[in-house]
Amino acid sequence: MSVDRSDLPRTHVVTSGTFAAVPQGFEGAKGSLRYVLKPEFQTVPVPGHNQLATWAVPRGHALLDLAAVHLNDLDQATL
Repeated sequence: MSVDRSDLPRTHVVTSGTFAAVPQGFEGAKGSLRYVLKPEFQTVPVPGHNQLATWAVPRGHALLDLAAVHLNDLDQATL
């Protein structure tokens, strides 16, 4: 069975937050698999110091970027 697609592959996703890869957090993963999970980051102003902000990482949202995975990095035994 084949699937014919007239539309182009998606190159971006509209989200309500900022999501970024943190490959250092997934050192046990092989190659590009370290980039598949992208946690959300939010800037939080420091009270009383409008020019300063800190980073918050809400635990309720993450983006799975399957387009970041190279098929060569998938191990059939692991799947």
